[in-house]
Amino acid sequence: MKKKTKEQTNNDILIAERLRVFRMRNKISHVDIGKLLKLNASTIVSFEKGKTTIKPEYLDMIIEQYNLPSDFFLVKKINNEHDNSQIINNAGDEIEPNEMERSYKHLSNEERIDILLTQNNKLISILETQVSTINNLSTKVNDKNDESKNLKSKAS
Repeated sequence: MKKKTKEQTNNDILIAERLRVFRMRNKISHVDIGKLLKLNASTIVSFEKGKTTIKPEYLDMIIEQYNLPSDFFLVKKINNEHDNSQIINNAGDEIEPNEMERSYKHLSNEERIDILLTQNNKLISILETQVSTINNLSTKVNDKNDESKNLKSKAS
């Protein structure tokens, strides 16, 4: 189990959500998944909240135990690169926003708020990483421009 880093990908977030939706749809408890993986239920909660990234071997164990398609946790966007309205896995099992909303029905308002805050924090983290990358690239471009100006002035 690896601690979440700023480089955690959108795919990690989608895998965590996919695990949570699968578990809830099939009325499988955190304890049941924890027993299968020989982990505490709190670790499973941590996976689902995106606090830690789930190891591929754990995903394989879940796939094997529940007879899921081997690519169950592999996700990709469909339609076009700008269409965020649906997420689909390679097996063709779509998860639409309305379906995710229905999976929240049994949760208390506090749990719903917690999930939304977690998702917002993940998005903020991703955006912070992107801003940092852009700032680093901008600094490098400015340094190269300054270097180029210095060379031109020395050549004159």
